[in-house]
Amino acid sequence: MPDEVKREMERLRKEVKWSEEIREFLRERIEKEKRKEAVGRAEEILRPLPTRPRGLASRMVRESRDGH
Repeated sequence: MPDEVKREMERLRKEVKWSEEIREFLRERIEKEKRKEAVGRAEEILRPLPTRPRGLASRMVRESRDGH
């Protein structure tokens, strides 16, 4: 760690609980990575499925609502 960062951390030690800050950062980062992994798995599952034309769902809802 650069000396300047160490000095600033030392200077702010009464205002900042560094261990808590680091733990919270790590928790958030882990959750972020888990979400990215989940999106990747979902994309893999969805990739082979056929796609539908853009606007199909809204058109079908509109037709159903209008009684056509």
